[in-house]
Amino acid sequence: MLLPREMLDTLDLQAGDEFQIIETDGGLILSRPRDDNPERQMNAARDVMGGYEAALRKLAK
Repeated sequence: MLLPREMLDTLDLQAGDEFQIIETDGGLILSRPRDDNPERQMNAARDVMGGYEAALRKLAK
């Protein structure tokens, strides 16, 4: 499937990137596939938690 360059730019997609097409009553939804790589998910969680370390420590008490 070919998408116009403007749409690729809006969706932050590059030629060759994978995406899902979900059909709804209102039309189609284009989305990136879920990333089920556990190591990558943990790295992303650590990055987010690192920015809120103080708040997370307070909540843990």
